Amino acid sequence: MFVRGAEAGALPVAGEYGLGALTWSPLNSGWLTGRFRRGEPVELTAFRKAVAWKFDLSLPGNQRKLDAVEQLRAVAEEAGVSLTHLALAFAASHRAVTSVILGPGTAGHLDDQLAAADLRIDDHILDRIDEIVPPGTNLNPPYTDYTPPALADAGQRRRAACLTESGPSRAVLPDGDSRPGKPSLPTSLDAMKGRGPVPRGCPG
Repeated sequence: MFVRGAEAGALPVAGEYGLGALTWSPLNSGWLTGRFRRGEPVELTAFRKAVAWKFDLSLPGNQRKLDAVEQLRAVAEEAGVSLTHLALAFAASHRAVTSVILGPGTAGHLDDQLAAADLRIDDHILDRIDEIVPPGTNLNPPYTDYTPPALADAGQRRRAACLTESGPSRAVLPDGDSRPGKPSLPTSLDAMKGRGPVPRGCPG
């Protein structure tokens, strides 16, 4: 519920093309159990010490989480379920989601989480959640667990260099700009006949 960015791109694509989609960390490292609340100290376990920024309640993003937890606790109470069960049911409620990856720390946690497997939440409750964390948004954007390679590696986003007899040259973009990069797969009939990779925008 706190990280809904996938609803803006990945999940619609999965739904359109019939692809399976798994959601992970549905309890947001324990935040969506209601364990962390304003005015109460956070017990730093070995795991929490390793990612202490996730639990530093002085950070603005975590302050937003504290506010959202209180609002979502009220929604869970209205629905007649625990916040944990509400979060798990929400993660499975998107029409493109195939399943939810759980991460219980104890056998008791596993039993409790499995008890939410058949829970369905109605549109009114989903609307209430949307008011707290709008669809397609991440409550705390700077603090994510995973940065896709396409974002971390600029070479995966930029037009590749052209290959010439004298070595790599710069690929010319439609607007006249040029940037260095890596050779790409063949993109023309000539390249496939043996000339080698010819990225889009290269002369040839």
